[in-house]
Amino acid sequence: MDPSIPQNEYNLLTYAAYTRLKKMGADHWSLLSNEDQELAALWILERDMHNGGFLRFIGDASDQCISHAMRALKKVEANECLKALTKLSGVIASLKDLFFHVRAADIASYLTDEERASIDSQNLNYRIHADRLNEKIFRKYRPNIN
Repeated sequence: MDPSIPQNEYNLLTYAAYTRLKKMGADHWSLLSNEDQELAALWILERDMHNGGFLRFIGDASDQCISHAMRALKKVEANECLKALTKLSGVIASLKDLFFHVRAADIASYLTDEERASIDSQNLNYRIHADRLNEKIFRKYRPNIN
């Protein structure tokens, strides 16, 4: 992390966008600017990754949120994080097709050991490469700051 940027600055951008989304209602993504969509989705992604990993994010997040998070990861060039999320989204999408009657949040109870291992691997891959994610977010969305 860049010591010249105060620690809380990383989260202020994303949390402010998330707060704007919550005020409008969680399903009102289209009322946000593209930038706020990306920042709010990143806040949700980071929150869920710290509180349960990808299964929590995929279980809690809407398809719109996942799409916005992927767009933001691409924008900030967090390629390994994006690859991990893309791979996991594919696994979960195939499981949703198999278990169309099951809530995404409940899919974990239907996973095989191999699927769990794959998800754990992607969680680890994301965390390994996410250590500079907040700095990338801050620099991309606040480019006037050195």
